[in-house]
Amino acid sequence: MLNRIIRRLKLVYSSLPWARELMKKISATEPYFRLTKGKIKVQSQKDSGGPFNLVIETSSFCNARCLMCPHPAMKRREGVMTEEVFSKIVERVKAENLPINKILFSGLGEPLTDPNLISRLKTFKDLGFPIRLYTNALLMTPEISQQLVDLEIDEINISFNGTNPDQYRQVMGLDFERTKANIEKLIELRQ
Repeated sequence: MLNRIIRRLKLVYSSLPWARELMKKISATEPYFRLTKGKIKVQSQKDSGGPFNLVIETSSFCNARCLMCPHPAMKRREGVMTEEVFSKIVERVKAENLPINKILFSGLGEPLTDPNLISRLKTFKDLGFPIRLYTNALLMTPEISQQLVDLEIDEINISFNGTNPDQYRQVMGLDFERTKANIEKLIELRQ
């Protein structure tokens, strides 16, 4: 029930400027701080022994400009993870034998801006890990969709915040029809 309310609030937050201002005021209050601190503490206690989700951001580039995302205001250097760094992650995962639940290719960057993404997904899939991919799907060509289907990616989460072209462009700064067509092609290929 609470999660449904939160999802609805996020939709309102992302599409209405006055709602964003109201949320800024609410999130600065002591009760909000106590509530979120309590939720984090409970989740930390649950997660302390694993299994863990490993989140890998292979690209800090993003092609979207979502209203609710801090990415456009961030001051970090943008780029794609080097093969050297990726290989170190793979080697550590193999060597440390952590209780990993799943590997999430996500972050504040768009994973599909990484030209090596498919081979990187395959690396962890070949090691037997469940893979979850987060994307806005704008760059998900039919070829990439087919590769994702062939790899049997366990879960693909698509950020699609808007119910019509104008709202979608306002919230995400992306092309509604192109993204919708990419998602429809992915669904067609999975069937």
